[in-house]
Amino acid sequence: MARSTSSIGSHAPARGRARVCLTAIACCAMICGTILLAPVVQAGRQDGGSAAAIVATIDLERVIDNLDAMGEANGMLEAEAARLQAEIQRKREQLELLDEEIELLVGQQRDEKLALAERMADELRITTEMAQWKLEGLRVRTLREIYESVRVKAAELSRANGWDLVLVNDSLVEVPAVGSQAELMRQISARRVIYGDARIDVTNILIAAMNGAG
Repeated sequence: MARSTSSIGSHAPARGRARVCLTAIACCAMICGTILLAPVVQAGRQDGGSAAAIVATIDLERVIDNLDAMGEANGMLEAEAARLQAEIQRKREQLELLDEEIELLVGQQRDEKLALAERMADELRITTEMAQWKLEGLRVRTLREIYESVRVKAAELSRANGWDLVLVNDSLVEVPAVGSQAELMRQISARRVIYGDARIDVTNILIAAMNGAG
């Protein structure tokens, strides 16, 4: 029993040293964190002061959806889509009429019309693919131009209002349902904002400014 008591007692200093080490590590982490954080906060200020950076957030999707320019662009896209669809429909109807004609033909005439129908079918397929490619290209260009205009206006408002940083508040969008842990982690890791108070949201200000009301 004496050996057992001595053995237990011999571990006490070790636990004490462990607590001291953990305390030292924690203090070191706090000091290092303070040292690393201070330049980040100060770097956000161009005046060299130590005041905290002024941060604003926006709901980018809501901004884009509510812009007059986006509504106008969508109207032009719809008009172009209608024009392309009309052209496709015209070619489709011509091919259908040819198919009906072929049903009444025999021999060489039928073979010639079948060859023509194949060429027209290929032309219809190419026209459809080209229309889809053109519309997608227009959508991409339109969205890129709208996004660039948002960036420019956000920078103007930031300079006018003293905002140091404008973030897209992606915490407003729910993490989509996924089928794997890896994909879920990818979705979570892609987020940049965990929480943004409504008091720093400038979405409506940005929309009004871009629509000419601000």
